[in-house]
Amino acid sequence: MARLGPLLAHPDFMTGPTQENARTLLYSQRFEKDLVTKASFYEFEDVIADIDDVTIIENKNETLGSVELDEIFDKISIRRLITHHIGRTEIGRILQQTARRSGLSVIGKKRHIPLNSSIRGKKFDFFFLILSEPWEVEEICSRYDWHSLARLSACYIVESWKQDTSALEYLKKYFSRFDALFSAQVHMCERIERICRRPCTYLAPGIDATRFCPVPRHPERTIDLMSIGRRSCVTHDALLAHARNTNFFYLYDTGRQLRFSRHDEHRLLLAEQLKRTRYFLAYPARIDRPELHQGHLEMAFRYIEGAAAGTVMLGMLPSTAEGRKILDWEDAVIDLPFDAAHIVEVIDQLDSQPQRLSRIRRSGVVNALRRFDWLHSWQKILAAVGLSPTPRLLERQEALNRLADMVEKEAA
Repeated sequence: MARLGPLLAHPDFMTGPTQENARTLLYSQRFEKDLVTKASFYEFEDVIADIDDVTIIENKNETLGSVELDEIFDKISIRRLITHHIGRTEIGRILQQTARRSGLSVIGKKRHIPLNSSIRGKKFDFFFLILSEPWEVEEICSRYDWHSLARLSACYIVESWKQDTSALEYLKKYFSRFDALFSAQVHMCERIERICRRPCTYLAPGIDATRFCPVPRHPERTIDLMSIGRRSCVTHDALLAHARNTNFFYLYDTGRQLRFSRHDEHRLLLAEQLKRTRYFLAYPARIDRPELHQGHLEMAFRYIEGAAAGTVMLGMLPSTAEGRKILDWEDAVIDLPFDAAHIVEVIDQLDSQPQRLSRIRRSGVVNALRRFDWLHSWQKILAAVGLSPTPRLLERQEALNRLADMVEKEAA
């Protein structure tokens, strides 16, 4: 089967099996959800398609002139009002339950869509679905009876928290149909497993390690510090003041709810920026939402991205044992409080230790190449449902290990 990765981002792309028995059927939301925060999930899908025999089915948005109908429905739907504007508050949870029980959560969403002719009547070995949040499962499962198409199935829930328990109780009728569940939050695995009565395994964030690796080109690190996503006003103001008064290049977000036109272009740009970055802020997931994480400081994608690109990460380690085991090399994250008015002094101290900085960068790149590539996540998923890795997966692993050997030899 031809490798699909480079094709998947094409706006007109809809896959069908290129061989009679492609074993994996994967549902993608890449044409429905175009926030930059979701681009890493689509990168995972691209890697899966590159190392396995995959058919990807996506639900393209219908358009009315230049306006997408799904975008209109999202903005007026009860689901979006509750989940994005009211949030995970007590009243929000009550409204969620009311909306879901009355069927309002999928207002405006397309239902019972006919199967594409490329998969109609076919049977796959495995169906896989990535959800950024639990309630997306209802929306997707209302469209197709995906589970009738595959012998085995698994679902990866990227974000769920204790406050989503009532949603999981309601949605268990969908999740209980999967053979295996995966969560990116360690503290939720036992809860998901108990509610949904299906095995739930922790699956840490991953990355396309080849895309983010700075070797062998070694671009010059012209960005002094990069901050993306959630940030502290205290730290941000200190960095802004320093950037105004010195020749210090501070790169940061200037907008909210950013969207991409192509996810692969967004990930490429992020990788190229990070490969040119000296320091990178990295904190646990939802660090500024204590009412949400409730002390469960979980792994975030920022750690993996920063390490893979060879940045020196400033921030806080996750509080979970699993997160600390992942970031287990010396100086993986230089300790820095979320509100750090003294960040410039910390950077000045580190700049006086060039050998230490070189070691930190090298260790991050090597660990990413050997341990954090999405292929390891896919291998874990396959093992959970009893499927073997493909030759292409093993080939990618060998190539990554050779690249890691090159990085280590450069330091010898």
